[in-house]
Amino acid sequence: MNHKNPTSPISRVFDLLPYIREKYNREIVFASRHNGRWKSVSTTEYIESSNQVSFALIKLGIGKGDTVVTITNNRPEFNFTDMGALQIGAVLVPLYTGLSDVKLLGILTETESRVIVVSTKQLAAKIQSLRDRLPFLEQIISFEPAHEATFFSDLLKLGGENADYRLLQSASDAVLPSDAASVIYISGATTPVKGVVLTHQSHVSNMLQYVSNPHMEGMTACVSVLPLAHSYERTINYCQQYFGLSIYYNEKIPGLFNDLQEVKPEILVMVPMLLEKVF
Repeated sequence: MNHKNPTSPISRVFDLLPYIREKYNREIVFASRHNGRWKSVSTTEYIESSNQVSFALIKLGIGKGDTVVTITNNRPEFNFTDMGALQIGAVLVPLYTGLSDVKLLGILTETESRVIVVSTKQLAAKIQSLRDRLPFLEQIISFEPAHEATFFSDLLKLGGENADYRLLQSASDAVLPSDAASVIYISGATTPVKGVVLTHQSHVSNMLQYVSNPHMEGMTACVSVLPLAHSYERTINYCQQYFGLSIYYNEKIPGLFNDLQEVKPEILVMVPMLLEKVF
């Protein structure tokens, strides 16, 4: 089957959700390690969690054009936050976990995000230490329990308690392909911070161009290594969802060999520098 289709049902990033539900509806869309063992997320759980993030963000007053920053390693919750923000018209700003305080403060000041989502208590504490210089910041949310932040599971609970599908549909309908979806900051260690605004159309065009070459078709699993804050991995992440692959997120490069033995993926996407580390 040729996936290059000018009448693709996907024109905004979050259109992937109904697409993969109808086409695959898999038991494992994502998986990450918890205490050394894989914990998986199904298509249904993915969509439900994304919707709960949307409902919670709406409750917190986040809407079209507002930014939501993520500072996290690769894990399924990134996708819940990504889709949850995008389908209400918010703009996701994915950042690397290793940014210096100076660069991080510069980006946060520039984007004026009222909501920052982090993966660990250490990152929550880091954002809290900068909070006096971030007068616009209203919520720090952490995927792991942290004194300085709202626990992500509590955010999902807030969303579940304020589920309004009509309101969500209305917000989603108002999102145009030409609307901003992301601000991607370049990763160079020696350069000033520079953010590139990408529209839904930009992301979708990249994805559909890539999947027009169906070399991933028929594959079942992959191991994700590159950070999702990287524009390349973000595109690949969408493509792998489009093809219905189960995406297993690698924690650390030293553990990659075990991941490959256990998952037995048909594809591994890397960049030259990372290949050198592996070798």
